[in-house]
Amino acid sequence: MRLVGSNLPYAGRVEVRYAGVWGVICPRQMNGSVFKVICRQLGYTDVLGDERLYRNPQYPYRQSRLYGKGNGPVWLSRVRCHGNETSLSQCQIDNPGEILWCSHHEALELMCRPRNFTPRELAANFSELKEFSHV
Repeated sequence: MRLVGSNLPYAGRVEVRYAGVWGVICPRQMNGSVFKVICRQLGYTDVLGDERLYRNPQYPYRQSRLYGKGNGPVWLSRVRCHGNETSLSQCQIDNPGEILWCSHHEALELMCRPRNFTPRELAANFSELKEFSHV
C-alpha cells in the first residue's frame, strides 16, 4: 500500500498492490475505521480531518481530486474494519477486484496524522491542507 501524488509523505491517493498490479480503492462503502487502519498500516497514527472528506468526493467541501484519479484497476470497494486492526488484511474484504459502481475519479485520497505531528508542521503545509478540506 502507498500514498501517491502529493509532496507530503502522509497525504495522497491510496494505492494497493494486488496480484502484482497497483490499483486504487473506492471509498464509497467504507467508514473512518477503514481509513484509520490504512493510515496505521502506512505507519501513521490516525486520519486528519472529518472522515466524510475521504468517503465521498461529492462532499460539499471537496470540489476536486488533489492527487489525480489514478491508474490501474479499482481493486477494493467493500472493506469493513472494526478500527483496532493494524493492517487491511485483518479486515473483511469482499470480492477484491469486483467493482460495482465506482470509477477512478472517486479513488480514495487520505491525509494521515504523522507521529509527533506539530501545529508548526500543519502551518507549514497549510496550502495543501486548505485545498484538501477547505478549512
